[in-house]
Amino acid sequence: QLADAPLPDTRDPLAQFPDEYIQQIDFGLSPFKVKLFFDGSKCQQGGGAGFVMIPPWGTPIPVAHKLNFECTNNMAEYEALVLGLQNAINLGARHIDIFGDSELIVNQVTGVYQCKNDILQKYRDIVLAQLQSFDNFTIQAIPRTANRFADTMASLASLIPPFTEDSRLYVAVQRLDQPSHLGQLTSINAVTTHTQDEWYQQIVDYLSHSVLPPDLSPNGRRSFVQRANRYTILGGLLYKRGFDGILLRCLKTHESSKAIQEVHDGICGGHFSGLAVAKRILRLGYYWPSLNRDCCEYTKKCVKCQQHSNLTHVPSQALQPAADLWPFSQWGLDLIGLINPRSSQRHHSIITATEYFTKW
Repeated sequence: QLADAPLPDTRDPLAQFPDEYIQQIDFGLSPFKVKLFFDGSKCQQGGGAGFVMIPPWGTPIPVAHKLNFECTNNMAEYEALVLGLQNAINLGARHIDIFGDSELIVNQVTGVYQCKNDILQKYRDIVLAQLQSFDNFTIQAIPRTANRFADTMASLASLIPPFTEDSRLYVAVQRLDQPSHLGQLTSINAVTTHTQDEWYQQIVDYLSHSVLPPDLSPNGRRSFVQRANRYTILGGLLYKRGFDGILLRCLKTHESSKAIQEVHDGICGGHFSGLAVAKRILRLGYYWPSLNRDCCEYTKKCVKCQQHSNLTHVPSQALQPAADLWPFSQWGLDLIGLINPRSSQRHHSIITATEYFTKW
């Protein structure tokens, strides 16, 4: 009967079995758009490149670079654009809107103006190659008044004196709600000094400012970039992409200690083992490199775990098996002597041992 009504060859067999398929879930991050404002500056103190990136979560990322080489104003503009695009690529953006107050740079990139300078041609080629990393982009020229934020960053970088490679200048901008003469100043926190950098500080510097650690070899830089690409910054916080695509928030040192304490012996804690605590923290969406080691060290120091945990009956070393004696086993010793003359080794007796169990 089946041969009398065959199905067409072009018909999908899964149509007869709608439930017989595998659903695929995409854990990847959805593509997002960023806005990039760039500007360059050149003065007697040197050159500076600045850009401001505005991600979809709304927190601007201002960056300024001091150019410690001879350059023109157009070169500084291109440097700001190249650095800003690289920062957007590292951030994982797929769509970008670019704004700059240099009509020359914008029109050269779009192809409206012809680029005759050899150095600027190289810069333009780098920019065009970087733009291939985005699904779509727009670039337009805006007035200088609309680009004040990036212009301020470029001017600041050009005016400061040159400094060493491993030095950075941190500028804190704070809001003052009322004049100082109306109230007593309690504290002045113009500059915040961090005594110890967090474990992810170098990763944040690379993702935010495209700054690599200076003491790395070429192979070390390559591995560092590969490791840093597993992280992303969202809302000013650093996240690590897990193997299943879920974002894990990276905790600071004092936050990690609090997380272990809360999961292990907090309100909902059950004084679990070290690895169990680490797995629970991962399921909650938190991460730091020494997670397993820190959890195991914490559980070893817990007094309640030592008092109420199950006794460990595992021996301290591997057991040495002892074979049972066979029944009816028997040995015999025979003494022969005195031997005359003696042997070459001056022996005068012979002892023979006989194992009677396997003999027969």
